Amino acid sequence: MPASHRSVRRRIIAALAVLGLPAAAPAPTRIFIASDSTAQDYAADKYPQSGWGTMLRCALDPSVTVENRAIGGRSTKSFTVEGRLDRIARDIRAGDTLLIQFGHNDANQAKAERYTPVPEYEQRLKQFIGVARNVGAQPVLLTPVTRRVFQNGAVVHSFPTYSDAARRVAAETNTPLIDLASLSERWLAREGDAGSVRYYLHYVGAAGAPGYPQGVDDDTHFSELGARRIADLIAGGLAGLHLPVSRHVLGARPALLRTTPAGGRSCAAPPPGESSATRPMRFGFAPGRVAGATPVLAGHSFDGRFGFEPGDPHLFSVALPEGNYRVTVTLGDRRSAGDTTIKAESRRLMLDAVHTRAGQSVRRSFAVNVRTPALAPVPVNAPGGPAVRLAPDETGSLTWDAKLTLEVLGDHPALGSVEIQPATSIPTLFLLGDSTVTDQRFEPTASWGQMLPAFFGDGLAVANHAHSGETLKSSLTSLRLDKVLASARPGDVAMIQFGHNDQKAAWPQTYAPAESTYRDYLRTYIAELRRRGVTPILVTSPERRRWSGKAISPSLNDYAEAVRAVGAEQKVAVIDLNAASIRFYEALGEQRAPLAFNDGRKDATHHDNYGAWVLARIVAEGVRTSGLPLAGYLRAGLEPFDPAHPPAPETFQLAPSAARSGERPAGS
Repeated sequence: MPASHRSVRRRIIAALAVLGLPAAAPAPTRIFIASDSTAQDYAADKYPQSGWGTMLRCALDPSVTVENRAIGGRSTKSFTVEGRLDRIARDIRAGDTLLIQFGHNDANQAKAERYTPVPEYEQRLKQFIGVARNVGAQPVLLTPVTRRVFQNGAVVHSFPTYSDAARRVAAETNTPLIDLASLSERWLAREGDAGSVRYYLHYVGAAGAPGYPQGVDDDTHFSELGARRIADLIAGGLAGLHLPVSRHVLGARPALLRTTPAGGRSCAAPPPGESSATRPMRFGFAPGRVAGATPVLAGHSFDGRFGFEPGDPHLFSVALPEGNYRVTVTLGDRRSAGDTTIKAESRRLMLDAVHTRAGQSVRRSFAVNVRTPALAPVPVNAPGGPAVRLAPDETGSLTWDAKLTLEVLGDHPALGSVEIQPATSIPTLFLLGDSTVTDQRFEPTASWGQMLPAFFGDGLAVANHAHSGETLKSSLTSLRLDKVLASARPGDVAMIQFGHNDQKAAWPQTYAPAESTYRDYLRTYIAELRRRGVTPILVTSPERRRWSGKAISPSLNDYAEAVRAVGAEQKVAVIDLNAASIRFYEALGEQRAPLAFNDGRKDATHHDNYGAWVLARIVAEGVRTSGLPLAGYLRAGLEPFDPAHPPAPETFQLAPSAARSGERPAGS
C-alpha cells in the first residue's frame, strides 16, 4: 500500500475513534494467481492431478484467501485475449497480491492462440504487473516451473528463454521475483530421476489414479505430492521477499511435506509415524512382520520408491535425495547362523563378514553418501555447467543416482531389517583421485577409496568422487571438484590423490609436470577447499608393481615428492601411500605381490579386493596417526597397522559382488 494511502487510513481510524465509532476491520489478505495448468484447481474426478495453486493455502495463515484464477492451456496471450486478466483487474484491490506464472504455453509454437514470442511475452508480463499496481496491489513474478526431464543424470532447463525474460522484466520494473525455475530444478536434482517420479503423473492403469483409468505418463503436471512440494517452494520464496503478505506465510508447513498422499487438497499435517525428512524409513526382510517396518518381499522390483534392482536380488534400493544417511541394519536369523557383508552404492564396503549365531540378533550402523551429477544452475552467461560431466563408463552407475543402494552378500546373509535416517549434521570425507581411488563398479577390480568406509564409524560419510583416468586438471574441467565444493560444508575433509595420469606426457591436455603445474593445481585445490572451511589432506599415489631385482622400481617418485613438498609448504597433512605401498609390495615379494592386483595378476597398477583393502587400511592408519580431528571418527578398536606386515593374501576373504558385465578401468 502506498504511504499516502496508509496515512489517509490512519487519519480515518483516528477520526472514528474521536467520534467513539468502531474502526472497520482490516480487509482480509488475498492472493490472486494468474497461471496455467501447473497451478490450477482440479475437480475431484481428475485426482491425483493437482496444481500448486490449490496447495498454496496450506502454507498460509487463516487470514489469507487464495483466489486461484489459473486455468490449463493458457499463456500470457490467451489469458489476456479471453478476458481473464480483465476479470482479475475488476476484482483485485489494494493490499492484495498477484502471483504471475506463465511460460509453458507461451512457448508452444504449434498452437497459434497460445504462442507468445519472447518480446511479446515480456510486454504482456508488464501488462499483468500494471493491473496489480494500478489498484495498489502487489505483483510478484514467477519464472515457469520446470518439467521433469533428465539427461545424463542432470535436469534439463525447460524454458530458459522465458525464464530469462521473466527475470529481465522483474529487474526492469522493480517487481519482486520468485525464481521458480531454478528452485524447482534444484529440488528435482536433489530428488533425482528415479526419486522424482512420484511427484508427477506416472500411473499404470487406474492404480492410484481414478482420473486416468487408462494410465498416464506426464512429466509436466503434478501429482498431489508434487503440487504440495512446489507450493512449499513458492511459499518459501514468498516468505523471503519481505512483502506485506510474507508475514502470513507459515514457518512450519508440514502439510506440504507429506510423504504419503492425503487423497485430495487437505491441509492436515501428516499422521503420526509417517516418514518425512526427519523420520527414519524402516524396511523388514525377515519372514513375518517387523514392527514399524514396511515389509519387503523377495522379488519386489524397484518401483520408484524402493525395491530390488532388476536382475540382481542382492541390490536393494531406496529413492532418496542426495545427502548423507545413517543406515542401521538388524542382522541375524532365528534358525541358523549368519554371515553378512554389506556394501553400498558401487561396492563401497560398509560391513565385512558380520557373524551371528542362530537366534542371535545384532545391530550395526554406518553412513552412506547419496548424490546425483546435478549442479545448481549458474547465472546467465556465467561459466560452468548443469551437471558433472560423467564419463561413458559411468552410465548406469549406482554412485550417481538419487537412490541409496545396499548390496547384501555373504555365505549366509541374514538381513532382518534396514532403517534409514537423514544424517544432516555429520561431516563428509570427500575423495578426489583416479582409478586407484574410485568406486570400481565391477569385480575383480577394486580401489582403496571404496574399502575406506569400513574403517570409519557411522559419524562420518565417505563420498568418493574419484574416477578412472582423472587428473588434477580434468577433475576441474569435468566439474568434479565443483560438485565437491558445492556439497561441502565447514568441518568436512577432502583427500586428494592424483599422479598416475598427471605424469602422462602423451596426454597433452591434462599433462602436469611434477615440478611445476602439478604443484600449482594442488595449491588451487587446497585454497578452494580451505575457503569453504574444508580440511584438505594430500595422499601420495600408490606405486605400480614394477621390480628391479628384489625392490620396487619407483615410477612416481617425483610426484610423491611434489605432494610432500606442497604439504609442507601449505601446512597440509600428507598420507604417504606411495612409500607405504612399496613396503607392502616388497613385504609380499615379487612372487606373491601379484596376489594384490587385478586382472588375474596381469595388471600392475590396479588392485583386487585384497590389495585395495590393505591400501585402505594404510590410509586409515595415516588418519589414526595424523593428529587431525578426523581420527576421532575411525571405528573403535582399530589397532596400529604396519604395511611391512600385511595379512596373508592367501587367507584374505571378502564376499565378492555379484557378477555383472563390466569394463576394465579406463586409463588409470
